[in-house]
Amino acid sequence: TRGESGGSNDKANYYWWNNVLQASGGFEDVENFSWELLGCLAIAWVVVYICVFKGVESSGKAVYFTATFPYICLVILFFRAVTLPGAGDGILVYITPKFDKLLTG
Repeated sequence: TRGESGGSNDKANYYWWNNVLQASGGFEDVENFSWELLGCLAIAWVVVYICVFKGVESSGKAVYFTATFPYICLVILFFRAVTLPGAGDGILVYITPKFDKLLTG
């Protein structure tokens, strides 16, 4: 259901329907139309159509792109994260063990 309470994952459900999908009240509510979501959906369908229309030859090329693109994004995000102010402090906190907590646990 659309972000209503009562489930075990209320916050995740609410976020999915209201922030990601930006779901409206129904077909009558055209004021909150998400053009960004329509554009992403159209691009996805165009890619699927091209892969199916061209056959196996283009599917192989599409697999090369879809297999490597996430890694390229991860590398870009990694370098962006380590260049932010205070990133060095955060990395040190992450990799420095707290022996007092290890010994009491």
